[in-house]
Amino acid sequence: MDKKQNRDKLTLQSSHHIMNPVPQCDEDIDFQSSTTMLKAYWSTQSTSNMFLQNTYWGVDEKSPVGDYWTEYLDFNYIGNHHRMTIGNLNLEPGLTYRIKVKLCGDDICFPVIYSNGVTVLTNKPVAGGLSVTLETHKLCVTCERMYDPDLEDTQEAFDAIEKYEWTLIDGNSGGMYIKWQNVNNSKITNATHLS
Repeated sequence: MDKKQNRDKLTLQSSHHIMNPVPQCDEDIDFQSSTTMLKAYWSTQSTSNMFLQNTYWGVDEKSPVGDYWTEYLDFNYIGNHHRMTIGNLNLEPGLTYRIKVKLCGDDICFPVIYSNGVTVLTNKPVAGGLSVTLETHKLCVTCERMYDPDLEDTQEAFDAIEKYEWTLIDGNSGGMYIKWQNVNNSKITNATHLS
């Protein structure tokens, strides 16, 4: 067996009978699955710590369509901490929430600082049909675009799926012939399909 074949072999997990074909994904800080908790941290210049003694936090909720924010939780006092975790929330799947922080020195407060926000996605993407045609030395695949069912805006629901991956497996034994690969040469054929 040459070195390239050896390098392309899949790593077996736990036992030689169990293969983990699921690739490890990068952490995406724009999305979360929890509907009960938000976390945030922030920093200030060390020279500001002497007079920034009071910090207040709150939460805003973004409208399902457009860029309109409303107050979800009013400001609460947190002292002089630089990180927080809020629990016991009832966040709606498909909506985006952001933390807001107000830094104060005695009775004078600075303008509110907002996080980028995080969108709550609790359901797996919806996958549709798939068709495969064989051309000379080439497989052509057309599939329905996956989308996130939690998002109300159709374009945002499709855009939540950042990439597609493919592999070839043996339908009888489930053996994988090729490691998971990114779909690079695809084109969107219409609003709901790509090939």
